[in-house]
Amino acid sequence: MAYSTQPQVEGEFKDVTFTASTPVTDSDVARFIAEADAEIDSKIGRKYVVPVTGATSIILLRMISVILVSERIKKILAVKTGDSKIDQDAETSKEKTARKMLDQIVKGEMLLSDATAVSSGGGVRSYTYENDIEPEFDVTQDQW
Repeated sequence: MAYSTQPQVEGEFKDVTFTASTPVTDSDVARFIAEADAEIDSKIGRKYVVPVTGATSIILLRMISVILVSERIKKILAVKTGDSKIDQDAETSKEKTARKMLDQIVKGEMLLSDATAVSSGGGVRSYTYENDIEPEFDVTQDQW
């Protein structure tokens, strides 16, 4: 299940329809959507069962997918048309903002309210994503 569709991506462009004969083809757009959705699932799959199917969560994930795909297309079109006005500032790009949102979802700073959380399997975790500190055990010391 894709989080976005070609017409939703086309909505980010004025009077553009992707076909087999356009610089970015309709099959390119389908591939870009699949790749963006795979990136989304690979990140949020740590926290939620993917693909996410909750209606409210899909709205947010659709927005992220459309941003990732449309920004990729804009860069390709800028190169093909020789447009020198492409947004080069990575700190303010929509693409970076979309990826930051994914990171916030994984960290629990943003919630997918109607998505199913991944079960921990009843185990105990000794590693936390938030601080990236690997667990370290010293067999020569009594640490318990």
